Amino acid sequence: MWRPFGLFMIVPLIIGLLLTTFAMLEARKANRLDNDGVLTTAMITGRDIEVRRDSDGDRKTTYYVSFSYPVAGANRSARDAVSRAYYDQAIAGETRQMRYWRKDPSVLELEIGSTAKTHRILQIFAALLLAGSGALLLTEWRLANRAVRLRDRGIARTAEVTQHVETKITLNKRKMYRLGWTDNTGARGRSFVMTSAKVDAFPIGHPITIYADPKGRLPSVWEGDVGRPAQR
Repeated sequence: MWRPFGLFMIVPLIIGLLLTTFAMLEARKANRLDNDGVLTTAMITGRDIEVRRDSDGDRKTTYYVSFSYPVAGANRSARDAVSRAYYDQAIAGETRQMRYWRKDPSVLELEIGSTAKTHRILQIFAALLLAGSGALLLTEWRLANRAVRLRDRGIARTAEVTQHVETKITLNKRKMYRLGWTDNTGARGRSFVMTSAKVDAFPIGHPITIYADPKGRLPSVWEGDVGRPAQR
């Protein structure tokens, strides 16, 4: 029962957990800078942009500013990610206030307050994703439980594939589909979502086995989604 829904639940769950981890790291950094940070002056030396594309092809732009700053009488060089507004205003040769952690000057913040802001944003997104994952988990459990009961207690029937239904669900920009069928009593049903490659393996007219509710209250489920009962 994991196959139909698990991927849609585990992706936001993993992302939510990762964001929570990053949020904790940013919170620790912000706490160090707030409680034991050294305020100093940085000299802007340059700036650059880094553009990356994720697996979906979406662009992500990160803005960086390079600078030098004094630590114990010596100059250090560094590069830090900043907001678009800060980047646009940064000019080589200018001086800006910055801060670093007294115990480790490599832990720093050119745009003062940005670490705490990043922590808050990550915290919000992580909470939303984890809450969404929890809702999906509850939904999956209910659907899986219902489908397993129907598989084990329902009536096995022969059905014929009548449709390849395109859904509004996409995964990595690939459309997902459902099989539509009509069983030997004339009742209709649909499968869980699947890839186009899997749906193509069951052409129109292909016979399949489904499990139906004897009382006719619940929608039937396809053997390809729920598997076969242990004993039938």
